Amino acid sequence: MKHSKPFGSDAEIEDARALFDRVMQGPMHDQIPSVMSTTLSMRPDIFSAIMAAGKPILFEGALPVSVKQMIVMIIASHRNCRFCIDVHKAMLEAMGIEDALIDSCIDDPEMKLVPPMYRQILQFALLVAEDPDNIADHQFELLRDSGLNEEEILEAAMVASFANFLVTWTDVPANLNG
Repeated sequence: MKHSKPFGSDAEIEDARALFDRVMQGPMHDQIPSVMSTTLSMRPDIFSAIMAAGKPILFEGALPVSVKQMIVMIIASHRNCRFCIDVHKAMLEAMGIEDALIDSCIDDPEMKLVPPMYRQILQFALLVAEDPDNIADHQFELLRDSGLNEEEILEAAMVASFANFLVTWTDVPANLNG
């Protein structure tokens, strides 16, 4: 992937990974959706599996971690998951991503401040999350023309799919205990 400027150094990425690990005990503890707490208390095995699956999807691979966090944040924004937006915005901030760029992902439908390659990825990710049956060949060509290879395109689709799962999971009411 041809990067004009990488988003986040290795140290900043490690800070974001640590934030991910601390979400359950950290400053956002009061905002944790009840379904997450219910899953942790009733099915810690499932909760652990979700968290374990999330780490390689969100923190490893060919795409920059910052782009993956942007994918989750923009899908959360389109699905109106305030908790998800806040968590992934905090991760981007921990990686040193400027507020103006983060806000452009959330508030500007054209994402004018997002570099063109990343904008292509984010637009593709939204399509994957919102209408995967209508992804046309030309959308893959746009990504390839932007400099992405097949592995990176697949990874963008997988991150978008996982983000869609996470947002759906947090949207489920967790009033299972009455």
